[in-house]
This record gives sequence, C-alpha cells and structure tokens, in this order.
Amino acid sequence: MLSLRVATPADNERIDELFAQARAFMIAHGNPNQWQPGFPNAAMLQEAMAQKQAFVCLDDAVADPKEQIVGVFTLSFSEPAYDNLQGGKWHGPNDHYAVIHRMACASGHGAGTFIMKKMQEQYDHIRIDTHKDNVPMCSLLRKLGFQYCGTVFYDRPGGGERVAFDWVKAQ
Repeated sequence: MLSLRVATPADNERIDELFAQARAFMIAHGNPNQWQPGFPNAAMLQEAMAQKQAFVCLDDAVADPKEQIVGVFTLSFSEPAYDNLQGGKWHGPNDHYAVIHRMACASGHGAGTFIMKKMQEQYDHIRIDTHKDNVPMCSLLRKLGFQYCGTVFYDRPGGGERVAFDWVKAQ
C-alpha cells in the first residue's frame, strides 16, 4: 500500500538515489536535458523539509525499509516563474494554487499516479511544469486531467524552458 509522509534528512540518501534513477530514466526516454548530474539533489530539499513541504511516497509492500521510499516531491503554494506564463493562460485563479516540483519515482510502484491523485484530493488548483521532452510526465498529467497552459522559464542547468500544466477541481 502506498502512503505519503513528510521527508526528513534521514531520507537524503534514498532521495538522491531516486533523483539519479529519474535522471537515467529521462535520458533513456529521450529527455537528456531536464535534470543534469547532481541536479536536483536532496541537499536542495532541506529548506522544504524544514518547512514540511518535501514529501516521500512509501510502498509498504517493499521488504527492505530503505527501499520503501519510492517517490519524492516538493509542494509549495507559489512559483514566481508562473507569473510570466507565455503562449497560453492558466485555467484557475492566480492567487491560490498548489505547486508540485522535483517529483521523482521508482519505476513499477505507481507512485507518480498515487502522488498526483492524492494532491488532487487535497487541493482545488494545482500547477506543475516539466521539460517538453518529458513525454512520460506530460502523458501522466494529461491522463489525470491536467491541461496544457503555456511555457514558463527558469534560469537553471539544462535550460530553463518548461511546459506548464494546471488542474482545477470541477465545481
């Protein structure tokens, strides 16, 4: 059974393993530019951990406790880059939304779908961005009802252009 909990510094080693696995997965699936070696890493999540905005997904069916962490992501409630959306529009309000970043999941557990569905249960408006070459993530987002909104830009390794999506709970 999958569950979520707040990430702690004790999770850092496994989080770095998940980020490395995600980078390898991206490269193998035609997305070599989104995450560069060492980016992201668990050290970057320390502030989010302190603010209880970094989470891990656990699979209690995994025998090895160290391997039970099968996903990681951060959750926040603003993103300055989203103020400069280009080539489209957001479908929900600009003053209140959840943002998911730095999601990485071990293959074969359904953690990505689980994480996104849990966030959809808890929040009325979610925004997320990814690299245009991240076809698996774009497909997951569309499958879960997220809509393409346009392009946002960051100053970061691997280039800063990202496709942006949002999801608004039906009223």
